[in-house]
Amino acid sequence: MGFTTEAKVGLMVLLGAAALTFMTFKVGGFTLGDKGYHISALFPTALGLEPRAPVRISGVEVGKVDAIRLEKAGGARVTLLINQGIAIPKDSTVSIASSGLLGDRFVELSPGQSKASLADGGALSSASNKGANMEQLTGQVSDLITRFVKVADDVGAVTTSLRGAFGTKESEQSLKDIVENVRSLTKGIDDFVRSNQASMGHSISNLEEFSAFLNKDGQALLKSLTQITKKIESGEGTVGKLIYDQGAYDKLSVSLDDLGGSLKSVQAISKKVERGEGTIGKLFSDEKAYNNINTALEGVSNTLGRIQRFKTNVGFRNEYQIDQSENKGYFSLKLSPRQDKYYLLEVVDDPFGKVALKTNVTTINGIATTTTDLETTRKMKFSAQFGKRLPYVGLRIGLTENAFGIGGDFYSQDDHLKVSVDAWDFNSDDPLSKNPHIKVSAQYEILRYIHFGIGYDQLLNDERNTVFVGAGLRFDDEDIQYLIGGLALSR
Repeated sequence: MGFTTEAKVGLMVLLGAAALTFMTFKVGGFTLGDKGYHISALFPTALGLEPRAPVRISGVEVGKVDAIRLEKAGGARVTLLINQGIAIPKDSTVSIASSGLLGDRFVELSPGQSKASLADGGALSSASNKGANMEQLTGQVSDLITRFVKVADDVGAVTTSLRGAFGTKESEQSLKDIVENVRSLTKGIDDFVRSNQASMGHSISNLEEFSAFLNKDGQALLKSLTQITKKIESGEGTVGKLIYDQGAYDKLSVSLDDLGGSLKSVQAISKKVERGEGTIGKLFSDEKAYNNINTALEGVSNTLGRIQRFKTNVGFRNEYQIDQSENKGYFSLKLSPRQDKYYLLEVVDDPFGKVALKTNVTTINGIATTTTDLETTRKMKFSAQFGKRLPYVGLRIGLTENAFGIGGDFYSQDDHLKVSVDAWDFNSDDPLSKNPHIKVSAQYEILRYIHFGIGYDQLLNDERNTVFVGAGLRFDDEDIQYLIGGLALSR
């Protein structure tokens, strides 16, 4: 018996509806007759927690939130549906946490040491709320901004006081004369230090080594010198025989006569050089050889001149990651052969330099429980980038914290404000940072050397994203020269 066209259409509609319903339940995570058992916990507040939120142990999902209801005595009673086969010790603790700054809330279980496990309908006695909520974070950021404003007010007050003290023409001229005298003095000291830097460095190093040697072996050396002196006085050894043995004295006299003959040979060679004889003589008397050497030295001088024209910037900065409660430090070296091109080298102290998951399997009452611990190790990382600067935009490419990366910078008209976007580590093996590392930041230069910053790191990774604030110092060629001159003067 065949189907009519209407029957075929109706059958296709029913099949489509059934498939759509199945996919809705599959994608939404809905199941019929979830298998597992229920336990509950009383929290002071369940703000932000939703039904069907995940329940995790060491980052591994072991269940979900089944229900949330208000208790008459106060607080929120949260019922958890734990997957079958997962045993929860009775002395376990439970808390409500969040995934990053804007991440979803979830329930985190910390297994205890008790051998007895909770049964269906059991209750946890220890429950708490941890993790910063939006109001707390907003308050922290507001407090930091208030502190920055106070610092800016203090700087403005100091500037006003200095303007009042040096506002007259006489004071201004006196200050200029003092600065000029100090600059001349500093330049003279700087020139002296530069011309004798290598010699002074070697001398200081030799003194330090000699002082360490005397501190360690001084007594033994003094004892040895005493023994040598006694042997010399008794006529023992080469020096003793030289002083008291007539035969040794005669041999020394013969050696000195031979040395005199050698000196006469050296004198004869010197006269040949003066007459232009031999290779060395031609070097001093031949005009062509002199010109060749002079040309070579000029080439070396030009090469050194191009190296000296590099503009150098050295910087230090620190970023405090609010959500992770960690500090991340940077040391930067920027070399600019031209105004529109530069090379950036950085050493980064990363608190999350190496992250790995360690899986442990424990058996309690014949039931195997798998736990995963997160191991984090601080590590030094390196960056080496080539940068191109346009009037208000800069582009960077190269090595960023041990991985390939790119970056862009946007500058204000006076270069006091810089907004940066960086992306790197596109193939990460970090279990908590599987997506590319994206960082957005803004820096504002208040004084010539000091800048403050704020930004958002790990934009695409919920487990690691965080707001950060920071500050830093920056010095250029002239600043470094003055600092070195000041250090030399203080010594």
